Amino acid sequence: FVLIVLLSSFLRFYGLSWGDGFFFHPDERNIASSISQLNFPHQLNPHFFAYGSFPIYVIYFTGIILNILSQKIPISNVGFEQAILISRFYSALLSVLVTMSIYFLLKRWQGEKAALLSAFLSSISIGLIQFAHFGTFEMWLTFLSVVLFYFCLKITESGKLKFIIFTGIVFALLVSTKISSLALLPVPIIAIFLYQIKDRA
Repeated sequence: FVLIVLLSSFLRFYGLSWGDGFFFHPDERNIASSISQLNFPHQLNPHFFAYGSFPIYVIYFTGIILNILSQKIPISNVGFEQAILISRFYSALLSVLVTMSIYFLLKRWQGEKAALLSAFLSSISIGLIQFAHFGTFEMWLTFLSVVLFYFCLKITESGKLKFIIFTGIVFALLVSTKISSLALLPVPIIAIFLYQIKDRA
């Protein structure tokens, strides 16, 4: 498992600064532009709503923290290229977390061998590696979706209130990342319904 995580990390973090300052991915540019115009606490409207604002603010405030640590002035300004590199870092990190999440999920419900095979296949997945190198929100959606399904499975097992609350929080983050995530609303509803059936049986 450790070797798989290391492989996944290498394939995702290697070459994150590709492009040599020329960033042509349209979504990446739009996201970075919206982040670079933010200025805490005076201007927090990204003026870009093709995606949700949750990752935009996470990337922006990460940039502020890095500016403070590096003593960059002005602190509250996150540059265009800086925003792209931070957003790519998050994409790579979340992609690695997807691989890890797949392993732990499959290990619990299908066993060690299935978990290792699935984690390995996800670690070398061309699509996941590609999206890990873009400062877009696909990996945010993928990771949060996996976490959502995990909590939904926990609901079907125990029906505990804490899992319902966690599911609601994760679903809210999904919707605040991209509104089309509303399509996943039936999943937690079905999970609660399945628990109710099992509990009455």
